Amino acid sequence: MDAHRMPTVRSPEVARLAADPAWQVTVLTGGRWSTAEWSGRHDDHHWVIGLTPVQASVALIVWRDDEMVDHARGDEKTMCAAARAWVSRILVQGNSPVTA
Repeated sequence: MDAHRMPTVRSPEVARLAADPAWQVTVLTGGRWSTAEWSGRHDDHHWVIGLTPVQASVALIVWRDDEMVDHARGDEKTMCAAARAWVSRILVQGNSPVTA
């Protein structure tokens, strides 16, 4: 697929993440999404924030280096907002608190 022509994500919350080049969003047929991931280094730590739909909710997992530091499940809007908040805390505070 042409890298400049990504499939459209049906979810407005996930579409906001997909519009940010720092996020990698896997979009399936029909605009459904399967994963959204942000990865970056800050203050000598490798951070990964992942979202994936699970049944009727969305799972959020945050990794620092090889340690899972947070996980949550909730509605898509809340989990996407939590993921964006984690990115902000990491980039602003570096070694952010390990609670969302």
